[in-house]
Amino acid sequence: MSRAEARAAGMTKYWPLFPCAKGHDAMRRLSGPCVVCERASRIAWQKANPEIAARSSSSAWSRANPERHRSNSRSWQKANGWYAVQATNRRRARKAAAEGFHTRDDIEALFSRQSGRCAHCDSPEKLEIDHIVPISKGGSDWPHNLQLLCRSCNATKGNRLPTERCCSSLDSSGNSSAD
Repeated sequence: MSRAEARAAGMTKYWPLFPCAKGHDAMRRLSGPCVVCERASRIAWQKANPEIAARSSSSAWSRANPERHRSNSRSWQKANGWYAVQATNRRRARKAAAEGFHTRDDIEALFSRQSGRCAHCDSPEKLEIDHIVPISKGGSDWPHNLQLLCRSCNATKGNRLPTERCCSSLDSSGNSSAD
């Protein structure tokens, strides 16, 4: 999406057609750098100005206004759907020090490769991104460790490894044990 298209659509952030000057494939604001460059700049400023940074923390506002913070967060999540899920997933991967990252293009390629169907049950309904080797068990956030599962299969799989049986009705090859 171009900056002009995002502005015309009334968006404040958008996914650009090309990476930023530093090579980040990340969201950009209508004015300014990509969000990765902006974050790096903010962290550098906070390290250089710790006294001022502590006073101007948005977390202090969040603690002082919990209902408004919760309401604002819910509104943003509703308005930004896929991006909200991605922000949560990236934060979780970063917190676990998982290696790698994936982009929206990687997910679109995965969707195309799986023909828009669950990797386990072949359902086209309510697909979610799943880490084949869970991040909690040392898996990476690279695209080769991702698969699309329907909500039901993803909940059943949980944080199990591919070698662990998660469905009593399926054998290790994914076939029904009743056959």
